[in-house]
Amino acid sequence: MAIGRMFRKQDAWLMVDSVCISACVLILAGAVDRQIGTAEVGIHRPYFGTTPDKLVKTDQVKQAYLRMLQDMRSYLREMDIPQRLADDMLAVEPERVHILSKAELTEYRLAGVDPAEQQRRAIEKEARDVDEANQLGLDRKEYTRRKSLGEKTMRICGRR
Repeated sequence: MAIGRMFRKQDAWLMVDSVCISACVLILAGAVDRQIGTAEVGIHRPYFGTTPDKLVKTDQVKQAYLRMLQDMRSYLREMDIPQRLADDMLAVEPERVHILSKAELTEYRLAGVDPAEQQRRAIEKEARDVDEANQLGLDRKEYTRRKSLGEKTMRICGRR
């Protein structure tokens, strides 16, 4: 989650080109632009890593696990990821992995551009377009018409 927060703070994009399982999904949630391609993204219930030389009492595990689940849900809310992801992660045993379908990736908002980032980009683009229209001495409607005409011409000429 700390890595995901760093990604979010930097408005970073993330390209998954192989496998993203377990904690990788939480990192993926932090990126503002998530490109998956043909990669496999899988979820399972989080678990504590233990060692034989460090015994942990059951009550300690229960308390720590509850805190971890609260932290994870808070993180997913912060990243604008549906809470259902946490619920579905909990339903998959750690020794199993559920590979998410394209539909699930979309439903959990783990693929594509984050809605807040889409809004930020739209605002930036609009500001640039208005600035360019002003520099050309055009009103916004005429600028948009000419821009559209230019894009159509470029497609016809095969430049795109």
